Amino acid sequence: MNISRGEEVVVSKGELVCQVHAKVTHCFVLVEGELEYFLTDELTEERTTLFTTSERGVLIGWEVLHAPGRFIASVSIKSGSARLLQIGAQDFFQALTTSILKRLCLQIHSFLGASFLKQSRLLSKRVKQGAVNLENYFIAHDSDLSERAQLLKRSPFFGEFLETEIKDLAYLLERREYEAHELVYDQNEDTGGIFILIQGEVSIRRLEGDAYLDLRSISTPGYIFGWSSSFDTTSISRAYTERKTSVYFIAKNDLGTLTSDTSFGVSFFKMIIWLMSNQLQLAHSRYLQLREDYNLVSVNHLIDINRPRIPLPSPLHQVPHLLKDHTTQALAFSTLHHLHHHGTRQERHLASICLDLLKSEEREIVFLSSLANVYSEVVQGMDEKKEKNRKVCAEKTKQAFGQVLFHIEAKERLPAEPGHIFIYNHLVNHPYYTLSNRFQLTLDSHFLSSLILNDHYNDPGIRVVRYGKGFEYGHQDYYDNLGYINVYSDDSDLKDAESRNRAKEKFYKEANEYLGAGTNIIVSPEGTSFASEESPGPFKMGPFNLAMNADKEPYIVPIVFCNFDKRITENLFYCKVLEPFKISDKKGEDQSLKAFVKAYQQEFANKVAQARMDAENLLQKYNQR
Repeated sequence: MNISRGEEVVVSKGELVCQVHAKVTHCFVLVEGELEYFLTDELTEERTTLFTTSERGVLIGWEVLHAPGRFIASVSIKSGSARLLQIGAQDFFQALTTSILKRLCLQIHSFLGASFLKQSRLLSKRVKQGAVNLENYFIAHDSDLSERAQLLKRSPFFGEFLETEIKDLAYLLERREYEAHELVYDQNEDTGGIFILIQGEVSIRRLEGDAYLDLRSISTPGYIFGWSSSFDTTSISRAYTERKTSVYFIAKNDLGTLTSDTSFGVSFFKMIIWLMSNQLQLAHSRYLQLREDYNLVSVNHLIDINRPRIPLPSPLHQVPHLLKDHTTQALAFSTLHHLHHHGTRQERHLASICLDLLKSEEREIVFLSSLANVYSEVVQGMDEKKEKNRKVCAEKTKQAFGQVLFHIEAKERLPAEPGHIFIYNHLVNHPYYTLSNRFQLTLDSHFLSSLILNDHYNDPGIRVVRYGKGFEYGHQDYYDNLGYINVYSDDSDLKDAESRNRAKEKFYKEANEYLGAGTNIIVSPEGTSFASEESPGPFKMGPFNLAMNADKEPYIVPIVFCNFDKRITENLFYCKVLEPFKISDKKGEDQSLKAFVKAYQQEFANKVAQARMDAENLLQKYNQR
C-alpha cells in the first residue's frame, strides 16, 4: 500500500498489532515480517487462526472506513519481529484515492481466497439448499429510468449514494435473462462487469479440487455480485442460477469511466470494501461453522462480533436467543426477513448473511410448520367426511414435501388401475420432526399416500395404522378423522387375545371390501418402524394373507424408502417402485406362503440395500451440479 505518511515501528513476535472489536485509531502498513489474523473464543479462550500473510504493503485497519470503525479480527506478529508503518486514522482518510482503494480491494480479495482455501479442507456432506422463496420482485423489460433507480435504492450497497449518482448508474444498466442452472461467470475468469439481481436466485460457489464450497445464495432484488472486475482481477468464485433469473449488468469499461479518479469512485470502492469486509466476516463465521458443523454457531458468532456495529434497540440482538429452540425459531426467521427488507444498511446486510447461513434451518422450520398444518387440517376436518379429510391430508402433505429434496424412481411401474396392496419398508421418524403434542406424522407413509398414490390415481388410498396408546391423544385425534383401518401392534396398548382377534378379523374384512371397490391398501409388513441401516425388519403375514384370500387377487406393489428417518438438511429422500407381482405368479407350487414371504423378505432387503447406495450416488451428483 503506497502511503508515504506515518511512523515506522518494530513489533516483536507474538505481540498484538490490534484487538478484535477495538476502535481503529491507527492504521498499519506491513513493511517487513509476517502477520497472523485470528479470533479468540471469549468463553474457552481458544485461539483460531484465520490466515497469515507476509505480503509487503498489507494494510491493517481498513475497518475505519465504515462506522463503527472497529477491527473485525485480531492481528499479531508471527515472525521473529515485523516492521510496520503506523498511520493516524485521519491521515489515512486524507491520503485516500481510488488507486489506494482499489489496491485495498485486491488485498481483501486475496484474504477471502485464503479463507476459502482453509474452509474447503473442512467440507462435509450436506444437502445444497436453495433460498426459501418468500418474495417476488418484477421489473418489466421496458422499465423506465425511475424503476431501475428504485431497484438500486433497495440495495444496501447503493442505498447511500446520491440521487444523481444513482441515475448515472441506472443509465448504464443492461438487462440479461438466464434459465435455471445456467453459468453466469466462472471461477478464475474476468466477470466483465458487475451484476445486480432483479429476480430469481444466483448461487456463488468455489471449487477446490473435487470439493465445492457454497458461499452465498443471492435471492434479494438489488444485491450485487461479480464485483471483482471493478478492481481489475478475476473472480475467486463462480456464479450460476438456481432458477430462472433476471439481472442488470454494468460493463467494466462503463463503470471505469464513472469511478476513475472521481468522488463517485471513492464512494464506490469504499462500498466494495464494506461489502468484502462483511464477506470476510462471513468467511470467518463459515470457517467456525465448518469446524463446529453447526450453522447456528456461525450466526451467533457473526452477530456477536458485529454487536458494536448494531444499534442497541435492534431486534438482531434477540435472534441468537430465538434460534435456541425450534418453537421460537420461526419468530427468529420472521425477524430476520423483516430486517432484511426494512432494517438499517448494516441490519439488512447482516440479516441477509444470517439467512444465507441458515437456509437449511429455515427450510426445516418451514417443513415442520407444514407438517403441523397437515395435522391441524385433518383434526379440524369434519368427522363424517373422512374421504375429504384424506384428500386434504394428501394435498397438504405434498405442499410440505415441497421443502424437501426427494427422488422417486420407476413410477412408471405402477399398475394402471387401483385396487392393489402397497407394501413398504417403514422407517422411524427423526425426533426433530415431532410436533408440540408429541405426535409424529410418519413421513414415508404420508409420502406414499400423497406423492405416489394420490398423484397417480387421484386417491390417497387406505392405510393400515396401529391403535395408539392411551396417552397418545394426538395419534387418536388424527387417525380417527381419516377413517383408516386400525390393527394392534407391538407399539399399541396391550389388549387381550379376543380383542386382538376381533381387530384382525375386521382388518381382513374391511381391507377386502376396499380392494374390491378399487381402492389401494397401504400396509407395512414389518408392523413397526426401523432406521434405514436396519431396514427392513421381519415381515408379518398379514398383507400376504390378505392378497391370497381376496375375492380378486390384487398385485403386491413393493415400495422402497431410504433416508426418510434422517434430517432433510443432510440427505436426499429416496423412493423406488419395485416390480409389482401377484403372489400366485411368483410363489412356487409346492412352496408354502410362509416360506415364500421369508424368501421375498430377503429379496426385498437386497433391494433396500441397493437403494441406499443409489440414494448416496444421487446426492453426490446433486451437490456437484
